[in-house]
Amino acid sequence: MHKPAFLFLNGWGARRRALLLLVWFSLAGYSFLIFFLSSSSHPVPFFEVIQEYHSDWILHGVEYALFGFLCARALNVFFRYRWIPALVFFVFCAGVLYGAFDEWHQSFVPGRDPSLYDGLADAAGVLAGAWFWLRRNRKRVEARCRR
Repeated sequence: MHKPAFLFLNGWGARRRALLLLVWFSLAGYSFLIFFLSSSSHPVPFFEVIQEYHSDWILHGVEYALFGFLCARALNVFFRYRWIPALVFFVFCAGVLYGAFDEWHQSFVPGRDPSLYDGLADAAGVLAGAWFWLRRNRKRVEARCRR
């Protein structure tokens, strides 16, 4: 029976532990960047230009696609999923929860407001990021699923 990775971290080699730290710190750092950018009352000038054309949902999609990619990578390294739908489900749940938290957080920032459309763009972006990660690592994931 396959044990979850967190139960035997001591059995991992130094390279695998370093990879684990890298993927989780990159996800945590990117999550902090999202939080920091949404805390600003005055968006970055590049983002203002895009918002003039009402394509804010594109920024949310791209932003959360990268979040979904990093989350899929981190969850896969940590838990070593053998069933792909479980990985996608947990990545989607994590991304939607973080996106909802981000939208709720924006309701307290002067000049920002939460939007259901932004939340939907976040969810679509998370799925796109998880899909891109799976396409990129499909052979490795499928080989592990066959074991």
